[in-house]
Amino acid sequence: MILNRIRIAALALFAAILATFHLPAMAQDNVDPYEEMYAAIQSGVDQDVVIENALEAIRNQYAQIPDFITLEAQSPGLINDYVDAISPVLMKSMTRSNAEMKVSMIALLRSEFTPEGALEVAAHYRTDAMQRLMGNVSRNFSPDNTLSGIETDAPVTETQINRDINLAATRGALALSAADRAEITRKMAASPTLRKFEMMTPKIVAVRTEQENKPLLASEEAELEKIAEEFFVKRFGG
Repeated sequence: MILNRIRIAALALFAAILATFHLPAMAQDNVDPYEEMYAAIQSGVDQDVVIENALEAIRNQYAQIPDFITLEAQSPGLINDYVDAISPVLMKSMTRSNAEMKVSMIALLRSEFTPEGALEVAAHYRTDAMQRLMGNVSRNFSPDNTLSGIETDAPVTETQINRDINLAATRGALALSAADRAEITRKMAASPTLRKFEMMTPKIVAVRTEQENKPLLASEEAELEKIAEEFFVKRFGG
């Protein structure tokens, strides 16, 4: 479940960006409209920042668990070192989950938009204002609610995810200049396609929540357990 929650943390930026303002734009030729729409949404996201924020959030969650509080007191730096040790497994699992999520999200976009509408949404994400907005959202996104309760086997809920999304989206929008916000608001009001896109956030969150609550691969679980066992034996002796 810990690994599931960290995968969600990296993917949540997709929905966080969709929860912000939108700009209309010109259509493009010779591209699959829905592939381009997805790629454009992702184009301004700083994935390194997203991943580091996710790892920092899990460090903070471990620091609230009684057993880890005790272990950290016995061996200072243990939490940081443990998260570093499991990070390769987390990144590998997120890569797999991202690929699966892309298929599901593109299918959803294809079911909701005409090719022309998809390209209108895609092109606006390539504008300077939207690139700035997505960068702001990336820097402000921290999956603290999504990761809360990582010591349990309870599934992650849409409510948890939405809390993190809404906070990042709000902070990202507020970090824009007044001119950017005014332009985005004005152009969004003129575009039915972009207003429809804004209303899709609940559907996107629902698809992603279902995907991210799928069980880990057996190989991922085994690898994570092996790393944990070796880590604690090395730290405290067998």
